[in-house]
Amino acid sequence: RNNLPAPNRVNADLYKRQNEGAEAHRRDYRTFDEVFLIEIHGVLDALRPQIASAFHYLYRASGGRLSQEDIKSSDDDVHIRQFCAIIHEAYKQKKLNTQWPSLHIGAGIHAAKRYEQRLCQKGDWLDGLHAQAALPYCDVFMTERVLGTLITDKYLGFDKAYACKVVWRDEDVLPALTPES
Repeated sequence: RNNLPAPNRVNADLYKRQNEGAEAHRRDYRTFDEVFLIEIHGVLDALRPQIASAFHYLYRASGGRLSQEDIKSSDDDVHIRQFCAIIHEAYKQKKLNTQWPSLHIGAGIHAAKRYEQRLCQKGDWLDGLHAQAALPYCDVFMTERVLGTLITDKYLGFDKAYACKVVWRDEDVLPALTPES
């Protein structure tokens, strides 16, 4: 179970905080790759409890025994931080890309918005979740212009990375859905 807020609980304060945070840290990076790695680090940091939970599950499923005290003390365990550091380094060395789609797409969208100094708007959070769910698994992703141009631009190129047509113009929908002969 994830700790993300339910879609109907995402409020304007979230976007305000994201915009303020982006502005406060605008001088922390010079390139898109730098801001992408900052986003990867942030997402992995936020996911540490879920990663720990997955490790605990795998340990128990393989016959290991953990007490509740062991589980609580290991949630901020050095091994979880090392795992996150390995993932971060793999992205830094460009050895990891589309293999963890939700991480790649989510961090990429946030990085592109920050790098291009776009403000977070109401609905962006859900738009990002839709992209994470569709791009790796669908042949066509229909969205609106703002997200469509962002995920197909020179920084992200998710349409090519995930072999998914991304369409946002009405006149492009039917051709995208029509099989090629």
